[in-house]
Formats: sequence, C-alpha cells, structure tokens
Amino acid sequence: MTIVRDRLAAIRGVEPADVERAAEVNYARLFHKRKDIPGAVAYALKGNIYINVTRACTNNCAFCLRNRRDNFFYGYNLNLAVDPTAGEMVEAATALAREGRHGEIVFCGYGEPTCRAADVLEAARALKSLGLPLRLDTNGHGNMINRRDIVPELAGVFAGVSISLNAHDRASYARLCRPDAGEKAFDAVLDFIRRAAASRMACAVTVLDCPGVDVEACRALVSSIPRARFRVRTFYKE
Repeated sequence: MTIVRDRLAAIRGVEPADVERAAEVNYARLFHKRKDIPGAVAYALKGNIYINVTRACTNNCAFCLRNRRDNFFYGYNLNLAVDPTAGEMVEAATALAREGRHGEIVFCGYGEPTCRAADVLEAARALKSLGLPLRLDTNGHGNMINRRDIVPELAGVFAGVSISLNAHDRASYARLCRPDAGEKAFDAVLDFIRRAAASRMACAVTVLDCPGVDVEACRALVSSIPRARFRVRTFYKE
C-alpha cells in the first residue's frame, strides 16, 4: 500500500501524508456515512499552509469545481457555510504553523480572496509575525472589485502573488472564465498582472492545461510582461 500511496503522491505533486488523509476521510464518508467532518478555515498541504478565504467569486469558470455540493480536497472539508473572519483566519493558520514546519502561507479558496480585500490584508499583516512568506492566489480582479489599485497594499505584506489567467484574449476569457463583468474583465486582469509584476512581489501567472485553453498563446502573452513568470498547472477533473 505504501508503494501505491507514494506513487499517487508523486503523480499529484503532494506529500504521502496528504494521500493518506484523503483516503481515510473518503473511506469514512463512503462506508461510514460520516457527515460531521468540520469545515477547514486553514489546512496544511504540499508543505504549505492554505487559508480558505471565501467561496464568493467574480468568475464562474467552466472548469471550476466551486459549485459542487461537496468540496473535499485531500481530506479537508472546504465547504464554507460562512466566510471566516480575519481573526479566525489568523487563529487557524497560527495553530497549523505551531504544529510543524511549512514553506509559506497562501490565501486562496474556491472563491476570489480579493472580494474580501480588507479582511485578507488584516489577517496577512497579523500573520507576518510568524516569519513565513505570504502568497495570494487570485483571479486578478482585485482592482476592478475594489475600484482602486490595491497592488501597493498587497505588496506591503505579500511576498508573492499567483494570478490565474487561463485565456489569451477577451473572447476566450469570456467563454472560459465567464466573468460577471464580461469581456472587459480580461483587460482588468492584464492590468493587474502588469502592476503586480512591477511591484516588489514575485508575480506568477498561471493557466490550467484543460480543454479550450490555448497554453502557448497564453505563454506568449505573459512573456511580453516584464518580471511576470509563467506557470502551467495540471488540470484534474476531480
């Protein structure tokens, strides 16, 4: 079994303990009908701490798993009945940080964290005292959502930002990401990328290698933006 566990971990790019946790929780849910697994405000995965900020989003991506009834991820229940407060995010991440060594703290979730920019910034400022690098995973709508340039504020606390692009032009973005703001959202994302790349933050722009995404066209677009690093993420249906 350890051979299977280790092979699955290598394929998925996670730790063996992550595969074990997922198997145990899935077994309990399937065979023992467990329904009392608490929601995770923060969780440890791939050697990092991830904060589950919100399920609210300004995109409705065709490939996103956000709208599933049960969002369990490597044994963690990521279904949020209510968004956590800044204090709850700090408390949950701090507890995990005390349990072991981690590479960084990542603000993410199935939704868009910058929908809650004030709470994210408050929590991030408090968590800086832990001495771990902080990263924000975002769809790049932050300035459009908050109707101002929030990049300088983010750069004051975050060491890095990872921005999901997944399309190389307006029409493709509207079709794949289905933003609330329509095609103009693509221009807002590119502007956010340029501002983030020009800041002190390390800026990664990501795309999923899923059907409909022109990875090479996205790569060419990102390569034209100074200091923006391009990364392809593996798409898993489940």
